[in-house]
Amino acid sequence: MDVKVGHAHGWVFGLAGLATFGLLVSTATVGHGKAVPRPTRSGPSVTATARAIRPAARPASAGTVARRATHARAVSAPARPSASCRNGYVALTFDDGPDPVSTPRLLAALRRAELRATFFDVGERVAEYPQLARQTVAYGTAVEDHTWDHRSLTGASTSTPALTARQVIAELDRAKQAIASATGRRPQFVRSPYGDTSAAVQRLARELGLIEVGWTVDSNDYAGILTRQLVTNVLQVRAGGVVIMHDAARIPNTIAAVPAIAAGLRARSLCAGRLVPSRSDTPGWEHGTFHARPAAW
Repeated sequence: MDVKVGHAHGWVFGLAGLATFGLLVSTATVGHGKAVPRPTRSGPSVTATARAIRPAARPASAGTVARRATHARAVSAPARPSASCRNGYVALTFDDGPDPVSTPRLLAALRRAELRATFFDVGERVAEYPQLARQTVAYGTAVEDHTWDHRSLTGASTSTPALTARQVIAELDRAKQAIASATGRRPQFVRSPYGDTSAAVQRLARELGLIEVGWTVDSNDYAGILTRQLVTNVLQVRAGGVVIMHDAARIPNTIAAVPAIAAGLRARSLCAGRLVPSRSDTPGWEHGTFHARPAAW
């Protein structure tokens, strides 16, 4: 008999529209809030975003946006940051990718700002856009597990039944295998959609070799806030903290905020680091504690 996974407190966030870009959209379940719009395949060419990464990119060939996305030019890894890291490290994380419109643009913005980050990607989207997951890893950032299809594991934020232990394992493991197949690297960390987790979910994750990671600072980028407010939110982070943002075409302000975020961290002698396991608790997450911390790449 399947075992029900216990509930954790959570919520559903409101979402902004796509009026900024005027994109044709369809609904897909992503974000750590509600289902949010994703661009349809008739949306803007991803080859155009690739030009932002490398001006000499080849002209777009005929085909769908999805096919163009998988052929985006690889982004070279950023140079080693010259800023002092004497005050420590923070982790910048982006959920819900890969996205054929936003991922190349976000990687280009991070490269220009000499930042590296951790991407918590949805397994079925990695299976759909494996080249984008490979491009993310080739850039020098990490791709980690955000479940297979972004369902709430406990149902706390979506008022749905908690998944059984067998279903939770399938959600985590399918995404883990998709990421490993696309990138050649097995994820080490997992983030539950909406932050809906429990002791049972975390135990099952550990059995799969995954460590649950939450956040200490929520950027609230999904709420359609102005870029300057987004920057202010992110820069509340302290050394050892973890920031959650999103890799989604409907949230252009996240990409626009990257230069100011980089400048703000440099001014405080903080560097964006990678996630590593930690024996001690990382506090500050509204859903509890987690055992990961930022460190030098």
